[in-house]
Amino acid sequence: MIDTVLQEEARSAGKKIFESAEIFKMVKDRGMLATPAIVAEKIIELLLGEQFTQGSVIDVG
Repeated sequence: MIDTVLQEEARSAGKKIFESAEIFKMVKDRGMLATPAIVAEKIIELLLGEQFTQGSVIDVG
């Protein structure tokens, strides 16, 4: 999970507005969110690394 503005909005919404707000708050409080910069670095590492052949399709689902 990535700590984005949408995450912040979900955390700050009350349970009446967004039932899962407490879950999003708990994830943030436990330090389980990655920053956008860290996620971008990981994606760049994957794309430029030698783990995958350039032009190949990566399916992690």
